[in-house]
Amino acid sequence: MGDPTRAKEASEEPSPRPGFRVRIDYTEPEFHRRNPRCPEAYTAWFDCAGARDAHEAVDMALGEFDFYARCSRVAWHRVVRAITVE
Repeated sequence: MGDPTRAKEASEEPSPRPGFRVRIDYTEPEFHRRNPRCPEAYTAWFDCAGARDAHEAVDMALGEFDFYARCSRVAWHRVVRAITVE
């Protein structure tokens, strides 16, 4: 299970449920090329309360990340730069 003191240091809000919290840092290169004033990178947080270990939490978070990317109705790719598990 994630360390609650570390969760408070890494984000403004601690995870609201027990389990793991996964942060995915990513870029959207084509969007950034078209909109140079937009942020160069983005962060998405996923609470994975049902995960039994960090690997399962990452699998769950990447599954949700992929789902939202596919449903976003844009054709450009998102490039994952880093994954952090708390």
